[in-house]
Amino acid sequence: MWLGWRASELTNHTTRLQLTAIWELLVFLLNAVLFVLVGLQLPSVLDQLSGRTAGELAVYGALIAAVVIVVRMVCVYGLTYLTRRLSRRVRERIPVANWDQTALVAWAGMRGSVSLAAALAIPTEIDSGAAFPDRDLVIFLAFCVIFATLVVQGLLMPALIRALGIERDTTDQDEELNARLELAFAAIDHIENLESEDWVNPDTVDRTRRLFEYRRRRFSSRIGQPAEDDDGQPDEFDYEGRAQSYQRFMYEIYGVQRAMLRQLRDGGRISDEVRRRVGYDLDLEQERLSGEA
Repeated sequence: MWLGWRASELTNHTTRLQLTAIWELLVFLLNAVLFVLVGLQLPSVLDQLSGRTAGELAVYGALIAAVVIVVRMVCVYGLTYLTRRLSRRVRERIPVANWDQTALVAWAGMRGSVSLAAALAIPTEIDSGAAFPDRDLVIFLAFCVIFATLVVQGLLMPALIRALGIERDTTDQDEELNARLELAFAAIDHIENLESEDWVNPDTVDRTRRLFEYRRRRFSSRIGQPAEDDDGQPDEFDYEGRAQSYQRFMYEIYGVQRAMLRQLRDGGRISDEVRRRVGYDLDLEQERLSGEA
């Protein structure tokens, strides 16, 4: 029964990793395909717009891009303060609406794959069989809006952040640390429950308990709640310094292992398929180590 459960857990874990990798790859490929399609259509679109001068097209593109940017800023500011005025719950949850953060959100209205998909979805013909009016112009203007928001707004984003004096938001980081701390507590509690089981090795219990106790103290110190040592005194150990030293040590070990893996493959002692599987496991170990940084 235990072997069946273990095989099931390993299968589920592997499946989740594979599905995550596949999904990220699909998102990347879909975005790439959309931009390739626009790149392929752009020369023909420009040919169809030969009746208009370059200056006229540039004015159209600049005006549409400016309208899109201004409308987003108006909507973001309007909705931000309007919802606070109309909703008491919003006012209680967010007492102060920072204008600088609102400005950053309003400016960060980059257009990309969705705008491309909408433009390319315009049919080439209408129901009567005639060509869709100004379809090429719409696609060109969509390209102009994407270029203006991605390139112009994107390049100006760092300068805007510095000018507004906005600091990094640590909300997700704090939530992650608290989650890791709760997981450490849960693991320690369950270790205590498993300690009396006949099939549990005492050495395994002691080693695992020390591991999660270390994690508990480290995560507690990172969120500003220093744990107590065995004597009940505040624990002032430099957990971050030790963690960085440990990570550097393990990176050296991973590097040696990868070098040896290449030597085994180059020497014909293992196949390239085996090298990929073992290398993938090393990547997962290093990713887990990096995730706890």
